[in-house]
Amino acid sequence: SSGIIEGAIVLACVSLLSIKAMFLVIDCKDKVLSKSADVEKLLEESECSRQEVEIEYGDLGQVALGRPGRLIVEVALCLSQIGFCCAYAIFIPTNIVQCLPSLNYMFRKENI
Repeated sequence: SSGIIEGAIVLACVSLLSIKAMFLVIDCKDKVLSKSADVEKLLEESECSRQEVEIEYGDLGQVALGRPGRLIVEVALCLSQIGFCCAYAIFIPTNIVQCLPSLNYMFRKENI
């Protein structure tokens, strides 16, 4: 229920925060790669460069906070994915009912 100007400003701010967070994750990956001896061994065995080495979010959490960090990151990712699924499960039927009024009539409680 925000106005056009307020909505655009909030959208721009959230977008900038998301981009900043993405760059911070990349910086964390680079720091982990520069300090890890296991990565040097992996780079010697494979033909990939330092930028091509894959590190999961849980790995970054483990480097930052130890084993609990990995658990926190993995649980947060799982909960966010469940939230997205629930949002889509609500969003899609609502839009279908709005786009097809005949479905809205067919599935009313008094007609079932």
